[in-house]
Amino acid sequence: MRPIRNRHGVAALALLMMFTSPAVAKLYKWVDEDGNVFYSDQIPPDQSTKRHQLLDERGIVRENVRRAKTPEEIQEERRQKELQAERERTERAQAVRDQILLETFPTERDLIIARDDRLASVDSAITLATKTLDDLRVKYDKLDSKMKRLQAERQPIPGNLAIDHRRVSGQFDAHSRALESRKEERENIVAQFEADLMRYRELRALRR
Repeated sequence: MRPIRNRHGVAALALLMMFTSPAVAKLYKWVDEDGNVFYSDQIPPDQSTKRHQLLDERGIVRENVRRAKTPEEIQEERRQKELQAERERTERAQAVRDQILLETFPTERDLIIARDDRLASVDSAITLATKTLDDLRVKYDKLDSKMKRLQAERQPIPGNLAIDHRRVSGQFDAHSRALESRKEERENIVAQFEADLMRYRELRALRR
């Protein structure tokens, strides 16, 4: 049956129902881009993915069918679901950290003591690494000065001197990187404990 355009209120719908086979007993209703309302026992393919309604034999709406989502809308919906899942994972992880924080440190003082102990350990490592670097710098400067003096005098450089020069230079570089790593570790400890302390105070305040 060809779609009937509704120009006369319910009259067009009543007329369509009179000629609709009882075996079908359903009608589609849709509105085109110009705002025209149509009724038919079959919905055109170009309207099937758009918003429309399914009516029963009495003309009562049985189902409201939303229009199909565009690829952009589907992609945005997927992105929002991923963001929501990530937020939920973050909240669960935060809940676990909060529980560990409260169970590990009965008081704020316990948290501060733990921080100071960690910092003391790292500070000791930094002090030792700094002294080692100072010793290596002195050793390297001596070897380097000797090599430069021999080069200035156009004398051959002994093989063991060249080997020691490269070895000490490599050790100096390695210990320099280790020292920087320790300093970075210390900064991270300070930042982490500051965040933990703030969170600890928030959690304690919530429990009061």
